[in-house]
Amino acid sequence: DLIKEFSPKIVISHIPHSIEFSIIAKFLQNEIKFIAIQHGHHDLLSLSRSLKKKIFIPEFFCFGNYEKNIYEKSEIEIKEFFPIGSLRASLSLEYLSKNNQNKDIEYDICLISEYSPSKKKLFPSKSDDLQLIPSYPDHVGKIAYFCHKLRDEEKLRLVFCGDSAPDSIYQKIENDFYKKYLSHTNFEIIQKKRDTYPTYINLLKSKIVIGGYSTVMREALSLGKKVLSCNFTNNESINFPLNNICLFTKNNYEEFKKIVLKIIEMSEEDYFKQLNSDKKFIIEDSHQTSNMMRKKISNYLS
Repeated sequence: DLIKEFSPKIVISHIPHSIEFSIIAKFLQNEIKFIAIQHGHHDLLSLSRSLKKKIFIPEFFCFGNYEKNIYEKSEIEIKEFFPIGSLRASLSLEYLSKNNQNKDIEYDICLISEYSPSKKKLFPSKSDDLQLIPSYPDHVGKIAYFCHKLRDEEKLRLVFCGDSAPDSIYQKIENDFYKKYLSHTNFEIIQKKRDTYPTYINLLKSKIVIGGYSTVMREALSLGKKVLSCNFTNNESINFPLNNICLFTKNNYEEFKKIVLKIIEMSEEDYFKQLNSDKKFIIEDSHQTSNMMRKKISNYLS
């Protein structure tokens, strides 16, 4: 009723898995443009099978054709796909430019926090429903342990990007989680307000971005950064979408050290040559995403 009262030309949601958005879009799709913008790596796959059947998106601005490929095979109803890259990553570049910050390299490694104190977190599975991965917290802790061990051995510059805001209850939970795995060394998690894009700015200033299942791994690729996504769970369903130099699954520190140092020394040109067209498939370049979206929306309003 509220939407009808205001009678907008466009309704935009950055929560594509919103059931409320789907219900209203289905009811008013012939009167109003409804657009959902991808926010996370597996926004829609992280729903239960019963909820997937309720999703309806008239226009989906997604990261890449990877989404189109997997969602067309699922029970999720999406009428039109627009592979456009990551809006959040693109806005981080605008923020950096407006605040006169540069992208000069300051760090060797940018480590992405994915703290998960609960073993009951659910993940997508190949059966199109959700699953438990009890080894996930230890896998996350091991990524941090390997990175800090390598930092100490090779005297590398490491920036550890947190997933929680300062002065929040999650800040302490995140720090306590990693204390369990990093008791052997000093560590500092960068926990800043998200509207200043701290993770994106730090990864732009790093030679390699290391993490696991985080959306940031794909977004970093779309900004032209070298990444290494690790999976130590022995569960292939959370593997990075590309199975080549950017995916590491060997639960072995010496092998980890070898591949990280190799990627750090590689030029970006040589690194991306190994990805070929696959990079564009999983996520479009994000440098112009915000401008492309503004143009698209402006055309709808004219």
